[in-house]
Parts: sequence; C-alpha cells; structure tokens
Amino acid sequence: MSSPPPSSREEPEFEGDYRPADPARPGAHLDPANIRVEPADVAYLMQLTDALNTTLDLETLLHRTADLVRAVIPYSIFAILLENDRTHELRMRFQIGHTVQVERLRIPPGRGVVGQVALTRQPVLLNDVSTSDAYLAVNPAVRSELAVPLIAKNRLIGVMDIESEQADYFRPEHLRLLTLTASRIAQAIENARLYARVSRQAQTLTVLNEVATELISILDLDPLLERIGQLLRRLIDYQMFTIMLLDEKGETLITRYA
Repeated sequence: MSSPPPSSREEPEFEGDYRPADPARPGAHLDPANIRVEPADVAYLMQLTDALNTTLDLETLLHRTADLVRAVIPYSIFAILLENDRTHELRMRFQIGHTVQVERLRIPPGRGVVGQVALTRQPVLLNDVSTSDAYLAVNPAVRSELAVPLIAKNRLIGVMDIESEQADYFRPEHLRLLTLTASRIAQAIENARLYARVSRQAQTLTVLNEVATELISILDLDPLLERIGQLLRRLIDYQMFTIMLLDEKGETLITRYA
C-alpha cells in the first residue's frame, strides 16, 4: 500500500516552544497561513535579541527589551510580568503606561488574558477586548491587547503584554514577530536572574566567612553583639534587630543588644 501524498500546505515554523494561538478559541485571532513578515524586520529583531545577551543586569535587560519591541510595534502600554516560583502568580517586573494600582496586581494562572497565556502557553491577540470574557478591564481605555508567553528551556518564566487604546491596533504579523523572538528574550531574562542569584549567594558566603573570621577574635560580649548586628545588616537590610540571651539559670531571655 502506497503512503498518502504529503500535504501541499506546509506548516509554519515557530522558534522554541511556541505555537500560534488557535483561531477557534475565543479572543484569539491569528491565521498563520496569511501572515506576512518583512525579512528586514525579522533580521532586525534577531540582531537585537542577540544583543540582549551582552548584559546580565536585569533592569538594563528589561529596558532593552522594551526598546526592542517599540522599534517594530509602537506602543503606549507595555509590561513584562514574571512568575513567582513558589506561588506561580504573575507580577509586573517592568511596565510602561500602567498605573501604580495595576502594577501592584498579582495575577494567578488562568485569570485574565495574561493569566490565560501563562496557563496555556499560547499567545493571544485581541483586536477588541470587549469580545473576550477573559479580559480584565483594569484600564477602561484599552481596546486591543497582545500577549505572548516567555518560555526558557520549556519552563514558563512570565508573559510579555502590550495594550493599545485603539481597536484593531495589532496585526497578525506583530504576533508572529513576538513569538519569533520571545524565547530569546525569555532566555536572556532567565540568565540575568540566575546571575543575580549567584551573585547574592557569593556575597552571602563572603560575609559569612568574614563573620566567622572576625567574631572569633572578639572576646568582649557587648562589642561582639554590636559587630554581629553590623555584619548581618550587609545581608539583610533590617529596620529592627535584637539579640536576646538566656540568663545564667537558663530560664529567662534578656535583651543584650537592640
């Protein structure tokens, strides 16, 4: 039996872990077969996303990402939300155009467009937010929204979200451009976060080593407790600090340093 002939319609290729949003799903309007992407735009985005890897400072990286996206998609409202590893909630790590109240929101997976993108790992393009039950009307002026997942090594780290006060503002090629570059942006962000964690750990080990070395040379209790407080402040920027010791009978705690 001969095998069936291959389909004449080639499936579009997508970088990393991404696939286009399903047009049958509410609020997702994307026809991959009709997307037109200018080669110059793709080359420009790829060049800039590679440039993201030249910094390991997270703040610098997020600003560069915002500039990168603005170069091809002029926006007035932009946000990068990162997932909390423990609660899995999304919070804004960087934003342009949002109010302070919106910036403080904690979004669980599945809630709103951003939460839906995080839950399904599928990008969403809404040309009219009023047609989507998932949309959270935190800004009544918004009419269009475009959101893509940020995935690094098959792990969701956050969502990139762009909004417009104009209906039908975003085009399918905008979504295609973001999905082509989102995995590179996600990996650059993850590298910066990993570097920050390693740097903090190295600083902690340095301070602990200094503590161990210095404290064994202090034999007077009061100067010892004061120095402990000074050294710990380098690790934890506290507002109040107290050391309480048991009395000679081991029954009552007595404040020795505060």
